[in-house]
Amino acid sequence: HRNQMMAAAMDLAAVPMQGALLAVTGRREALACLTALCGAGCLARLVPSLNPIGDRAAALLSRLCVGGVYSTIFLYSAELFPTSIRSSSVGVCSVLSRFGTMLVPFLSPTSLPPASSALRSSCTLATKAFASLMVSSAAVALLALPETKGTALPACLAEL
Repeated sequence: HRNQMMAAAMDLAAVPMQGALLAVTGRREALACLTALCGAGCLARLVPSLNPIGDRAAALLSRLCVGGVYSTIFLYSAELFPTSIRSSSVGVCSVLSRFGTMLVPFLSPTSLPPASSALRSSCTLATKAFASLMVSSAAVALLALPETKGTALPACLAEL
């Protein structure tokens, strides 16, 4: 029960943290920062010498950042796409963002029994792949996506 309460606290803390981060930075920088921190938290959990408190802290950091990533994705995708396709685009972004949520239970090596070393190593590999994808997504967000903070929303595809 304690883990669930801490995870819920991270979800609650993500909202004001994301709001403060968006007030200081733009959408692109906030998305890149939160995504990179989430990936770093996932990678930190794979350090074998990490004690249980450090492991829990890394997991909670990832949980905090992924809550901010979800909120930022919804805001950013609504501002990024023109009015003519905005609702469909936000829906597609929502569906794609939930794939990570569905994969997480399969990527947690701590949820496996100690005797299943082969399964544990495959989960560790999947966690590394997921964390690498998060860090790569942060780089793409920072380098390839336009900043939408303070700009007019596009009305049609020609304005992109």
